Amino acid sequence: MQLNYLASVQKQFRYAKLLGDQTFAQLQEQDFFWQFNPESNSIAIIVNHLCGNMQSRWTDFLYSDGEKEWRNRDREFEDIIKTSAQLVDSWERGWTYLFEALATLNEDNFDTPIYIRNQEHTVLEAINRQLGHYSYHVGQIVFIGRMIKGSDWKSLSIPKGGSAAYNADKFSKEKSKTHFTEEFMETPESKLTDDYWQNRYKAEQTAWDVGVISRPIKEYLDQLTDKNIKILVPGAGNAHEVEYAFQQGFKNVYLLDWAKQPLENFKKRVSDFPEEQLIQSDFFKHVGKYDLIIEQTFFCALPPYRRHQYVEHMSRLLESTGKLVGLLFNKTFEKEGPPFGGSLEEYHKLFGPYFNLKTMKPAYNSIEPRMGSEVFFIGVK
Repeated sequence: MQLNYLASVQKQFRYAKLLGDQTFAQLQEQDFFWQFNPESNSIAIIVNHLCGNMQSRWTDFLYSDGEKEWRNRDREFEDIIKTSAQLVDSWERGWTYLFEALATLNEDNFDTPIYIRNQEHTVLEAINRQLGHYSYHVGQIVFIGRMIKGSDWKSLSIPKGGSAAYNADKFSKEKSKTHFTEEFMETPESKLTDDYWQNRYKAEQTAWDVGVISRPIKEYLDQLTDKNIKILVPGAGNAHEVEYAFQQGFKNVYLLDWAKQPLENFKKRVSDFPEEQLIQSDFFKHVGKYDLIIEQTFFCALPPYRRHQYVEHMSRLLESTGKLVGLLFNKTFEKEGPPFGGSLEEYHKLFGPYFNLKTMKPAYNSIEPRMGSEVFFIGVK
């Protein structure tokens, strides 16, 4: 029973998170800080509170009181979060505390008493308490998003007037045993996990991989004279840019990817590449300092709501006067991503606050299939 419950409640938590993710994806930077009146909370404040609660409740979940001495709950309702990138970072961090704690539960420790402000709970009661609390706040986030978007809001449930068609479709099918969240969880953005990318590489479903270094990036590297600079290529995949740079004498180049398979592919191709410069990690958790970061089909693979977080983290990883250089798609795609497209106007607004954009213009030397649909950019921190 306990294991069935844990599997079910994790799905409900993930569904609640998804509703927040899908709301964020519809909003602009300023929307996260909008308040109905001075007494109401913005989405940013709600997320700040959720993150604080999650960190307190789920840290050392089984063995210490859920209301930690170091928590400052009142401060969670202040304007701490200043950018959407900070908001997404807090949002992801909070849910990570939760899911990592749930992963430690099993039949042996399920009877452990849980205390919150000295009040004893069963594990089940403690989890249900947080499920209700988080669903309440996620509902607020969705409602605020809907108020802001008005008629442009994309419904996250059955649209108005759609109940009869929805029910007819459901009752036309055989009875089945599936969790009610499953039909909602399969979205283009929710599937973008490390396993998703691992399976894509294993199956060689890598249509974005042109098999060689992209021409604009090759020409940029060819004009560099300092071979000692420290270079990072995140979301590198099969990493033709890393291979070329290494062969040209850039020995301080690092490959980072979430999935294991492309790193293994790379090691087979470039057997003398230093093992310690192959990094399997979540980009947003990576720490380090680099002189140059190369962008090649990583940005377009991220859900759009993480773009501000991407730009901010890129800035954080670069040394003073470090450069972010690469290619972005200057188009929208008919099919749902990845890849996710964009425009020059969007990119100027996105990168401008963090980088001095020395170049941000259509690439003149793209490969033929991408000619006219790529932007080459150089941003200096």
